[in-house]
Amino acid sequence: MIQGMREGFGAGPIVSEATDDRVVLTQGMSRAYKVITWMFAIFFALFVPVIIWQLVADSVTGVKCDRSTDKCEMYGYSHRKFAVSEVASAEVINWYQHKVGDSVCVQLTMTDGKKQDISPYCAIDKTSAATYETAVAAINKFLADKTQQKLDTSWAYRSTIFESLRGIFGEVLAIIILLFLIKSWRTRTITFDKVTKKVTTTTKLLRGKPVAGTDEVPLEEFADFEAIPGCIVEATRNDGTKTKFLFTASVASAEKLAADLKTVVG
Repeated sequence: MIQGMREGFGAGPIVSEATDDRVVLTQGMSRAYKVITWMFAIFFALFVPVIIWQLVADSVTGVKCDRSTDKCEMYGYSHRKFAVSEVASAEVINWYQHKVGDSVCVQLTMTDGKKQDISPYCAIDKTSAATYETAVAAINKFLADKTQQKLDTSWAYRSTIFESLRGIFGEVLAIIILLFLIKSWRTRTITFDKVTKKVTTTTKLLRGKPVAGTDEVPLEEFADFEAIPGCIVEATRNDGTKTKFLFTASVASAEKLAADLKTVVG
């Protein structure tokens, strides 16, 4: 039995190409489905390599200050700029992350009393945390010693085993979802042909490769088509049974599809 089509979140609009003796209904994936698939593909192409690099290498962030120009500029994973005279002190602050534990960050206290977190990543790894503390000590020493003209200090973030496993799990999950979306990408065609007196349906994958098997029934199996409330095209079979064959997004679409199909079964 030929199965109908339904427009929805995953399945796109039903497109009809009609002539006097032939109607071809084609349905691909919806715009939302395509956008989601491309988003996962872009994430995989751009962000996964970065995440992998972060898992295997230290992420270094640093700050350079020059008292003569009253300027500080960060490098590495941050490019924030601020004046030396705006900074009152630096400190290592502790954050608690659920299921991870304590982590440390670098925070500046500005002369106006405001706090600025200047570490892109908070460190859990003990070795990394030590570099955060060393950098804070260097910043405070520079601020206290007015004779010190320049500062160049940095700290290195290194992921823990738990963070690495969590990152790997996220990457694998993204790959699985992307592969599922690509494998599920379908373009389905139903052809009503008065010349061959057959109704055939074919399904192709994303790359155009046909899915094995083609459904085919005699055209005379369908007696009539009618648009009914609910944006539905109802098919009347030759034995008198009625089935909801096409589910569309609008009344106008249902009426057009029903009119096109009537030309080959009428």
